Order: sequence, then structure tokens, then C-alpha cells
Amino acid sequence: MKYCTHCGNELIDDAVVCTKCGCPTELYASKPASNGKAELNPMCLVGFILSFVFNVVGLILSIIGYNQVKNTDDNSSKTLAKAGIIISSISLGLVVVAVGFYIIFILFLFAAWPVI
Repeated sequence: MKYCTHCGNELIDDAVVCTKCGCPTELYASKPASNGKAELNPMCLVGFILSFVFNVVGLILSIIGYNQVKNTDDNSSKTLAKAGIIISSISLGLVVVAVGFYIIFILFLFAAWPVI
């Protein structure tokens, strides 16, 4: 048996905290805080994935996800959200340029077409 260093209460051998005062034991300090895997924010992940296919939806979800994690220490989710924003923005820019060229091509095609 071991005893709490704060209140002297008798503890079971595998106790992590004291049942009387709630203070952590030496076993608590030796336990790892997490398994090492960082949980990704689902909004950041979905926004990143959708930024390749549905640019506008991916951009919106990435912005929302970034706003959710910007004040946290979750760098993986921040990176995914930033990448989703960048990829969506570039893709939308390319779509706008392509549509512009298509419209100009159509206008020149009809302007060069002989009128009967």
C-alpha cells in the first residue's frame, strides 16, 4: 500500500490520483499524456480533401476549420486548413482564367464568323 503525499490517505497501488484530496500521485507523473497521435480537426481535413474537387466548398470549410483551430496548438490541423485555403484559391483562380479565355474565344469565333 502507498499513501498520498499531500493528505496521507491510504491509496491502492495503481492509483493515479488520491480519492480523498484529488492530488496526483507519482504514478500520474509517469503515465504518458497521450498516445502521440494528434487528432485532426474534422473540418480542416474535410476542407482540405474537398479543395481538390469542390473548390468553393473546400475553401469555405477550410476557412471555418482554420478559425476553429487558430488559437490552439494543433499545428497539423492548421497546416491542413492553410493548404486547403491555398489549393482552393489557386483552383478557383484557374477556373476564372479558363472561363475568361473561353468567353474571349467564343466572342472572337462569332466575330470572325461570316454573316449571311
